[in-house]
Amino acid sequence: MINCIVLTFENKREKYKEKIEVPTDITADELVESLSEAYKLETSDKIHMSSENPIRFLSGEKTLDELGLRNGSVIIYK
Repeated sequence: MINCIVLTFENKREKYKEKIEVPTDITADELVESLSEAYKLETSDKIHMSSENPIRFLSGEKTLDELGLRNGSVIIYK
């Protein structure tokens, strides 16, 4: 059984928010890559995303679970 959490993805550039369900065992890098692909985000530079609740910079090989993301966390793309 895959453990999932419901997050809010907030694109501050395009000014929209959307609820998404993601598995907790993916890495921060995998999440950033998947969101970049799904939402066709600019990829000229390395994509920068952070989270609120808890406050984190999303990068690296730690899983969402290890980063402490949980239901209600917000992923922010600036």
